[in-house]
Amino acid sequence: MELQLDKNRNRVKYCPCGKNNRDGKFVPYIGHDLFGYCHSCDKTLRPEQGTLTDSSKIKFTPRKIEPGCRIIKDDIERVFDDNMQGSYSRFLVNKWGEQWAEEMAETYFLGVHDTAAVFWYIDMDKAVRSAKIQRYDSDGHRDQQRNPTWWHSLNNMPCKLEVCFFGEHLIHEVDKKIAVVESEATAIEMSKCHQGFIWLSSGGKSFFNKIAYRLSDFSSEVTLFPDHDAYDLWKPIAEKYGYAISRDCENWYDQGEIEKGGDIRDYYHKIAEQVEPLEADIVKIDPEWNDWLDENPILKKEWNLTYNNYQR
Repeated sequence: MELQLDKNRNRVKYCPCGKNNRDGKFVPYIGHDLFGYCHSCDKTLRPEQGTLTDSSKIKFTPRKIEPGCRIIKDDIERVFDDNMQGSYSRFLVNKWGEQWAEEMAETYFLGVHDTAAVFWYIDMDKAVRSAKIQRYDSDGHRDQQRNPTWWHSLNNMPCKLEVCFFGEHLIHEVDKKIAVVESEATAIEMSKCHQGFIWLSSGGKSFFNKIAYRLSDFSSEVTLFPDHDAYDLWKPIAEKYGYAISRDCENWYDQGEIEKGGDIRDYYHKIAEQVEPLEADIVKIDPEWNDWLDENPILKKEWNLTYNNYQR
């Protein structure tokens, strides 16, 4: 087979002469790393000629590989927002009540750093990878004027972040199907508003593509709930891994229920604002219907209100 020079000359880090190939002076043959043409040596090296030099004499400068970030679990306890004093924690209390807010915080180990929310990223093996520190306004939405900070960066930890899903630690704790959203706050609140799923967050619209493979072992159990305008971005990924995907946010936007770019949390916020808690019992239509209502407390209130108005 005729040898052909590879146009991607930088794929080989070192010339066989031992010099760093950062400047691309060594052009390897396709399919070979030690054979090609070196502009620095002005030599063409072919397989039948053997190597240019004894590889044992080549001195390579080892590439520094940063270790993955691993946080001690004491940090979680130290910054846990047990008094619900952070800006986002206070929103949860005001929006959903103290009991629900505390349960949400405990499920996801919600922390506080100088009033900002601390979202811990803990993987399926319970390894603490890092935490995103994000400031929130009083309405429960992110402060768009402040960029998030990662825990390892804040603490000058020399490590490389290996991303996982926010809420991933719950997968082996709870026997439920898995739902994936973009925002950490959405995952936290939906854990109480729709209790039929384990709610995970990708931490960002584009981040999902990087970590989608992590749920491939549970493909039939996964449903994606992309924000409005993210459905077309997430759909090919869903098809690749066999995940179900919801168009709810696209439909709610078309119906005027949520704003452009809104998500499932925004819809449930709106429902909660329209429905007051009622003490009347729900009519038992059938066990599956009743179970569904129990898993959706906010929509249960809506059904309760509708039924009682009908009875009047």
